[in-house]
Amino acid sequence: MLAGGKRATCSSLASCEADIMPTVGEVSVILDGAGVPRCAIRTTEVEIMPFEAVSEDFARAEGEGDLSYEWWRDAHEAFYRREGSWAPGMKVVCERFELVEVF
Repeated sequence: MLAGGKRATCSSLASCEADIMPTVGEVSVILDGAGVPRCAIRTTEVEIMPFEAVSEDFARAEGEGDLSYEWWRDAHEAFYRREGSWAPGMKVVCERFELVEVF
């Protein structure tokens, strides 16, 4: 996020419904692994879709792994399996954001 490579994130719809659903315009403070605030981001887009409908462009915007769709798909399926929410056709919440401030 701080270096500009990550401008999107994807969560299972189930986890968002159980916790917090992102909303356009919302500002969030992002903490590092030690719980220290590192930056603020603003949500610019939220879209709910089937896992299989996530685009290659969105996968690259997450800025993870080798930036390929294949890496994104495999890593996210593995995460959702660990989370217990994986199912073919499952709904995911795709959130795009912009960096507002670095602390």
